[in-house]
Amino acid sequence: MVPIARQELVLMLPSSHPLAGEKKLSLKDIKNESILWYYKDSNLYKWIQTMFEMEGIKPDINTNCTDWSSQISYVSLGIGISIAPRLPVDSNLISVVEIDHPLNYRNVYMLSAKGRELTKAAEYIRQYCLDYSAAHFGIIEDE
Repeated sequence: MVPIARQELVLMLPSSHPLAGEKKLSLKDIKNESILWYYKDSNLYKWIQTMFEMEGIKPDINTNCTDWSSQISYVSLGIGISIAPRLPVDSNLISVVEIDHPLNYRNVYMLSAKGRELTKAAEYIRQYCLDYSAAHFGIIEDE
């Protein structure tokens, strides 16, 4: 397991939401909002759950989405708000707001099977990913 990138988590709100114009919000600012979550077995679900637990907040979970396009569509329709990786969205429909929280960044890892030798092609791809990561994101420290 090797960290290859840092992923920023942000709030995504419908552009018509009263908090949409803010630059940065805390989880306490959205504690009464209906939140769209990524699917329950995902690492991101657990990460966001930990964020709320650190603040002593029990969020109102609206829907568990299985893909980013659904989650973004639901936000744009005003069905709820979400905490998601910074993704490109239509700013006419969705407002992206920074999160004021110590866990608003997380590492993204590249995994490989232990005790299993990689093929030359797999090793080439692995090394390409590591080189790309170092060139574009710098050296990522393990959390």
